[in-house]
Amino acid sequence: MLRIHPRVIGIDIGGANLKLADTQGNCLARSFAMWTDFLRLENALAAMFQEYCSRFAAIEAVAITLTGELADCFESRRHGVCEILWQVQRAAPNVEHFVYGVNGGWLSTDQAIENAWAVAASNWAALANWVCQANPTGCQPHMIVDIGSTTTDVIPLRMHKIATDAKTDRDRLQRGQLVYTGIHRTPVAAVTNQLMIDGRRCPLMAERFATVDDAYLVLGLVAEDSGDCDSADGRSRTVLHAGARLARMIGEDRETLTDEQLRGMAEQIVDIQARQIADAIEQNAPHSGHAGGAIRILESGHGTSLFSRAIALASGTLQIECQSLAQVIGVQASRSAPALAVAWLLTEALRQSNIDVGEAGADKKCASDLSANSNGS
Repeated sequence: MLRIHPRVIGIDIGGANLKLADTQGNCLARSFAMWTDFLRLENALAAMFQEYCSRFAAIEAVAITLTGELADCFESRRHGVCEILWQVQRAAPNVEHFVYGVNGGWLSTDQAIENAWAVAASNWAALANWVCQANPTGCQPHMIVDIGSTTTDVIPLRMHKIATDAKTDRDRLQRGQLVYTGIHRTPVAAVTNQLMIDGRRCPLMAERFATVDDAYLVLGLVAEDSGDCDSADGRSRTVLHAGARLARMIGEDRETLTDEQLRGMAEQIVDIQARQIADAIEQNAPHSGHAGGAIRILESGHGTSLFSRAIALASGTLQIECQSLAQVIGVQASRSAPALAVAWLLTEALRQSNIDVGEAGADKKCASDLSANSNGS
């Protein structure tokens, strides 16, 4: 009997986080340091799959998008794609696997391994194509700005399609569509090499003494967590320790800098990040379909405070209307939006192609049948 509505889950395998979601908004997210723990990926994913099945339902198909292949534990992106997909297969051996391509089509794991660059860094394309096809907000945006812990995607849209032919990270970096800054992991020294301290410019130490998360903590823009030690020095994510980490960037400490001075440093760091994103928005606005009127920008991810600052800056040259994906699908689902996106896109592709995921070799049909029905970029 043909099953055209299988239980599909999407997984977004990044370099620092693993995210799982289905089309009902159920989602799981776990921190995962790919660069040191990649040999444990199979176990981490198996635990997430097991938790999903125990809490929600059995899994019939897995839709995969990935960016973690860039991690420097791998010799090349091809090596990273192969290693990640092999471990996904072992973590969920009794379901069908489909890998999302940056061109908007689907590949089996074997096909993806043979064509690694076709699936590398594909989660931004999955998010954008889902927004264009599913229109979750009910008002099609002209641009998506997705801010995560490490990077920001600025994706122009036109006529319900992705309005760029850039496919690789390098192409997207050069066009301002991939801004390598986020709200957690970005080293402060990667944001700027100097700050104003007491009215004088002070060069920063080119060390990973602090990350931008410390600036957000000092400003109260994110919640402190004494039990979370995912920081530059391995100490807890508290305001006290965050201030010490920031002070170290100029060779000082909490004994020599005041709270006001530390807040001043933090404000500058976040403002410089915001300016980088505002510049990218302005650079890509002409490629979107707003036709000279207000440009509708959809915010995704979990960088609302940074997004708001960037929009305030970009509003000096653009008329902007903002939409929040989190207000429509919830905060946690918005943080896992690429995983939700591939789950929806695969479910829709299977429905249109009338493929039964229970039949032998169903995933091998994805390159022809599913891609033929794809409305990708």
